[in-house]
Amino acid sequence: QDDLWLLLVERSRFECPGSMPIVGIADCAARDNADGKNKSPWGPGGIYHEKQVGSLCALHCVNNLLQKAAYDDGFFRMVAMELDSAERRLLGGDNIDFGNARMDGFYNVQVVQEVLRKGNVRSGVPKLEMLPISSEAAKECKIDRVKETAFILNKNEHWFSIRRIGAEWFDLNSCLPNPAHYTPGDLDFHIRDAVREGYSVFVVRGSFPKCELEEEHNHKKLLEAVQGCGRPGQTYSLFAGSGQTLSSGGGAAQPTAAAAPPASNDAAALRAARLARFGGGGGPAPAAPAAPASPEAAPAPAAAAPAPAAVPAAPAPPAVPEGNPALEQLVSMGFDREQSKNALEAAKGNVEQAAELLLSS
Repeated sequence: QDDLWLLLVERSRFECPGSMPIVGIADCAARDNADGKNKSPWGPGGIYHEKQVGSLCALHCVNNLLQKAAYDDGFFRMVAMELDSAERRLLGGDNIDFGNARMDGFYNVQVVQEVLRKGNVRSGVPKLEMLPISSEAAKECKIDRVKETAFILNKNEHWFSIRRIGAEWFDLNSCLPNPAHYTPGDLDFHIRDAVREGYSVFVVRGSFPKCELEEEHNHKKLLEAVQGCGRPGQTYSLFAGSGQTLSSGGGAAQPTAAAAPPASNDAAALRAARLARFGGGGGPAPAAPAAPASPEAAPAPAAAAPAPAAVPAAPAPPAVPEGNPALEQLVSMGFDREQSKNALEAAKGNVEQAAELLLSS
């Protein structure tokens, strides 16, 4: 009963005043041919993006977040009815306004949270947790977005999701004609501004199954999604752990030098292995070959053996100056400036490989 009462309290705080220039149902309805019932749910590169139908934004929000048609309106309505029954028992049989769902397909926060909490075995969806983010944490960017996979935003009667695919962020608002690609800096601004304008922001956590665009063989499809969702000039996409470019054959970017696994968990050994993997000088330099003896010179029996030639030290990677575009790009993605410098030096200026180093460290 205490849990149900908390749900009712949360519900009373759900709707927030204010406005924000995010596309919502009113904007969607104002467009010609806005009904998404007969529109394909597939966006650029094969990204899954249901378009708005009536007031079913909560359903679209969850399916877009999961990158597949994991749920239907019947599942949502069943969950809403279960919550209605529990609330009536708590309140002695009295109804409360329209309950947890309206006839037009709008669902409130309790329904969305409960749907994600239940999961869907038939659709291969695990149980996920939807947690509110405090306005202070969002405004001050105290969100470790590298560790997060998805956010849900709501204001009044519109739900939409923002999802990381690989290391690329997409706004999957069902009222948009196509998803919008976000840089990490865009994401910070969007969430901070949303909270300032009265939006509720939730983080979704759990063991997300890989979506189709996160499969290694689909890296070019992910790049098409990035380009088709507002970044036509971008020539690479970032997977969670590997950078991909248009010129990379069909798999992961190949390291320039093989690295043996470290013998221990020592941090220095791990760093050396990563540097060696990208040709950054993680291991000892090879010994210089001995010069061949001259066939005409007779060996002097009493002469001392010549001292071995000194092995030249591996050249240090060039320092990354302040203002370097690659450095600023990594910093804008939320990485520490000094760590970004070290990663760029190790990756010899290659921003994709530097990002991989930072993500794996």
